[in-house]
Amino acid sequence: MNATYREEQVAYRQPWLLWPMLLVIAILLYGVYRQIGLKIPLGNNPVPDAVLVVIALLFIGFSFALLRIRLRYEIGSFGVKLTYWPFITREHLIPSGDIQQIEVVKYKPISEYGGWGYRYSLKNKGKAYTISGRYGIRVLLKNGTHVLLGTSEPDAAGAYLSKLDLR
Repeated sequence: MNATYREEQVAYRQPWLLWPMLLVIAILLYGVYRQIGLKIPLGNNPVPDAVLVVIALLFIGFSFALLRIRLRYEIGSFGVKLTYWPFITREHLIPSGDIQQIEVVKYKPISEYGGWGYRYSLKNKGKAYTISGRYGIRVLLKNGTHVLLGTSEPDAAGAYLSKLDLR
């Protein structure tokens, strides 16, 4: 089989996370404007202007980075290629010769991996690269370790994997 299975997931675009982030950014920017632009101190013991600006810039930078997290992977007869920006910026290859088994599984993100993201298992299940959801592609390596790739399309991934020959 020469075709490949590709998936890309973009992190944290859920409204329940975006609105609070935007609210905090708006409050921080208003605080900077009020204290520096209008010269009205925030509270009875205001933080220095430079500290306020640094806090605002750090939170805005963190928010921007959080919104840019991206999981990309490709599976084929060559094995698995993946990137997980900003954690894995260069393409990482798991050669087909290192793979013992690959399958779609339903997993418990909180109890098995401590949540979503770039995780190490709490229960000796290896590494996980996930964005959201409860389905993943579990890659069992010949050395006994596991790698879990989150998938938003478990049916399509399963159909592809059932035809994949990694010999």
